[in-house]
Amino acid sequence: MTRRILFPLTLAAAAALSACASDKPTPRPASPLTVVSSASAASSATKSTPASAAESAPASTTAHAAAPQEPVRAAYSAALDHPGDFPPSPAAQFDPTGTYSYALVEATGDSSPELLLRIDSRGFSPVIVLTIEGGRAVASTDNIIDGQATAGGSFSKIFASREGRGIYQVDGHSIQTAAQSQRFVLQGRSLATDGPAVGFTKDVNPPADQVPLTWFGINDRSGLDTVQGRG
Repeated sequence: MTRRILFPLTLAAAAALSACASDKPTPRPASPLTVVSSASAASSATKSTPASAAESAPASTTAHAAAPQEPVRAAYSAALDHPGDFPPSPAAQFDPTGTYSYALVEATGDSSPELLLRIDSRGFSPVIVLTIEGGRAVASTDNIIDGQATAGGSFSKIFASREGRGIYQVDGHSIQTAAQSQRFVLQGRSLATDGPAVGFTKDVNPPADQVPLTWFGINDRSGLDTVQGRG
């Protein structure tokens, strides 16, 4: 499988950009997912897949905030009843398995958390950000990527923000120690980059604000009881 990562930057460029991160650039819109696959769009099947042990973050490294208010929980639960109502960007190409996963995070620093809805796919999976408007869940017009290539070793992994501001996508390769982290923020219903991507060494100096996620199958609603990230 061949793929093009959102906002490709060489690690050298990332290092150079991070040196001037204090001059914060104006956020730009996120590009659509461009994973190449021969599959059609995901079905609206609601069969769940339990999160694997590899996806579950250790308790010592995962920050949590208080449980969401009941109207917010109810709105997201209703959205999980019909995940096919929230398609990814029309440009997204992926190989869906027919299942969905989700994680509840704080990404905007307010009292209403966001729901990350992942269309589980072979290789790379598109992730849509849901927010609450007028008492119901609405989807972002862009999506980010979570997963690993079926061949070649490249990966993208989503993290929450400990500060409760934005969502991180980390891109790298399984046999390389270097990786890069890009923070995305919501602007209305659009996702935009927040500053340049930051290069780092895996397992040595990852950005301190990144918090690993635990993904839940959509039939397991216990994931709606705790906000991951801010706390």
